[in-house]
Amino acid sequence: MTIGEPKHAMPAFVGEVLAANLSGFNRYPQNDGIPPLLDAIAAWLKRRYGVDVAPNRLITANGTREALFNAAVALSPETKNGARPVILALTANAFESDRTACLAAGMDGFLTKPVRRADLIEAMTRHFAGLAAQSTG
Repeated sequence: MTIGEPKHAMPAFVGEVLAANLSGFNRYPQNDGIPPLLDAIAAWLKRRYGVDVAPNRLITANGTREALFNAAVALSPETKNGARPVILALTANAFESDRTACLAAGMDGFLTKPVRRADLIEAMTRHFAGLAAQSTG
């Protein structure tokens, strides 16, 4: 028994696209995506969800870790209601490098799935107690 073995032939266009773009494999793609990629993503969102999103409103990422890092940095306000908000990461990625990336992005804590109730309560108690002390101090 094997896991992940394809049961069908690779579509011909895949090989053609790879061959046509082989010279580009020695460098990273643009961080903000290329226009044909952004157009294709916008078209897919329209077909799949009926949502119109302008390509210049899309953000591309090289992986989930990078996307989460960028989202945490971009969406976390410096302060909310006079205090710094607490951000707890909840992820299926349990490597130390994932923890380090989340904490470097400004997250306060890191929990992995499956979440144990005791771990969640401990993290919330620790971090929200600190937030309460910060707002009264």
